[in-house]
Amino acid sequence: MVTSILNAVSCSPKNIPSTTSAILETSAVPNTSTYSTSSTIPITTTSSTTLTIATTQTLSTTASNLTWSLNLVGVVTRVVDRSLFTEGTAPGCHGATWKDAEGQVWSGIPLWLLAGYVDNKNNAMEIDPAVWSQGFEVQVVSANGTTADFTSAQIYNNDNMIVAYQVNGQSLPVTQWPLALVGAAFDQQHEISQITEIKLILPSTTMTTSTTVQ
Repeated sequence: MVTSILNAVSCSPKNIPSTTSAILETSAVPNTSTYSTSSTIPITTTSSTTLTIATTQTLSTTASNLTWSLNLVGVVTRVVDRSLFTEGTAPGCHGATWKDAEGQVWSGIPLWLLAGYVDNKNNAMEIDPAVWSQGFEVQVVSANGTTADFTSAQIYNNDNMIVAYQVNGQSLPVTQWPLALVGAAFDQQHEISQITEIKLILPSTTMTTSTTVQ
């Protein structure tokens, strides 16, 4: 029996395109303010000498203009892009918030719900009691390869461990973009940002060859 946690029409299961590896759809982490590009303009003088004048154009870019994907690996592999993740944080859906000691409000989806999205082959954000009762490890992976590891018991039904995509209503700063693990339920040892993948390390009795969901 599978216990559903869907509680809004907007959270109905969707077919999600998936791959077997983490994907960042941008070539670089965004700059939070501006960046400059240089070009040269050739000028011909009366003496037929060609000079060049360097010009600088300031371009503005923000993380909200860039796309990203979160790779979820378990019994199946799914890719959650920015659009789907944002949809999941809608009121009455799977969203959660946390206010830190400085009064900043972080918004995202609890880690346990994202883990539940790949604990079986059902195409819905659910938890499978049979899988969770056996216990498993959860590994949160950053773009630079660092990890934060948890047990399923630590994260189960814990809305104080949030995979955040916004702080104070804005995309995360460059040092944390696109996703960061925040909340009151873990210590600094488990702080991790620039998250690209969440992986379930399941017992052999549960884990079969990971299936890529098309």
